[in-house]
Amino acid sequence: MPWSKSGIYYRLEGVNNPNARKIILLMGMGGCHQDFYLMRQFFGNFFQICSIDNVGTGFSRKSNTRKRKGETTSSMADDVIEIVNELGWKSINLAGLSMGGMIAQEVVCRISLDINIETLILICTSNGMLKHITNIPNPTMLSILLKIFLGRGKSSEKLEDALKLMFRPEWLQEKRQSDLHGNKIVTNMKWIIKHMVWRSEDMPQEVMTDSVFNTWNSMQPPNISVFFSQVFAVLSHNLTNEKARIIQERVPHRVVLGGENDTLTKIKNNMELAKQIQCPLHILKCGHGLLEEQEQRAHEIMYHTLFPNGPSLDMSLTNVSGGSQYNMGEIIEPAVSEEEKKKCDDVDHEDNRNNTIFQEQLRAFKQLFEGKRQRISKL
Repeated sequence: MPWSKSGIYYRLEGVNNPNARKIILLMGMGGCHQDFYLMRQFFGNFFQICSIDNVGTGFSRKSNTRKRKGETTSSMADDVIEIVNELGWKSINLAGLSMGGMIAQEVVCRISLDINIETLILICTSNGMLKHITNIPNPTMLSILLKIFLGRGKSSEKLEDALKLMFRPEWLQEKRQSDLHGNKIVTNMKWIIKHMVWRSEDMPQEVMTDSVFNTWNSMQPPNISVFFSQVFAVLSHNLTNEKARIIQERVPHRVVLGGENDTLTKIKNNMELAKQIQCPLHILKCGHGLLEEQEQRAHEIMYHTLFPNGPSLDMSLTNVSGGSQYNMGEIIEPAVSEEEKKKCDDVDHEDNRNNTIFQEQLRAFKQLFEGKRQRISKL
């Protein structure tokens, strides 16, 4: 049965060989494993894939049926670790998008030392949104998020807001050849809308035939409780220098990818994370929807991170969607310098000082969102 003992859904696919390399895909706030469709199709050529629905989203049990109060990236990392243990996997690769990247960081720090972690791929994510107040999305972005997840407006309006939040306006208006439209030339806007509908219909067979599916009423949008719980998890995430060192020591191959025009996790988030865990940073010309806007380039970067000494990549595999291939340029930030490494050595002083500020900011945001949740619940 594709649910953990705690009711977390996971989907296994890809190379059907017990000796195949394993990769775990972790989605961001409000998303589910189906949103990884392009990555799942690509990685399925090389790995046995485990894509997971976070608590309260997708086919996973809703958080109000669980014993713990609220969620953090650490508690969701424990859900992932539980699945790894149940599967009996001893060596894994991790890839996380947005909040999923934060969860992946915690998995590395919390999982048993008996488990080998080969690669860590972090996409459009952060080492802590409250480390610097300028890293947090502006109020306009937050209000759009609230409208998308909790608003009562028309579905078409919420979809339009979601697309503007995830993708660059100019990309949405660019044209491509779409296999979803009979190989016609259409705008990316039309392609992504049909792609979102198409991938949502990619229902796992075991879910359709399992009585648990009907019992849990799965695939409902995150409710108010889940939404604010995940917002709090994102805001409370804090990768300390101590944890960063664990990642450096445990994971030999690491990479961070970010979007130049990402309004949710800004470039600074990605730069600080890459410097802290000492790894290459790739900033691509795209928004938060990096996996769709820069599909081919993202797959290429991830492949060479997963196979640093491997064979050349068959480029036809990198463009799963069958659309046009884009080469829009990128900025590559090298790994942290020796001088910057020394600045991270004074862990105790800096971590204590930063954690004090972090906790003060966190308390303020917790009060803010708790007030919003109460007001929305009365509507």
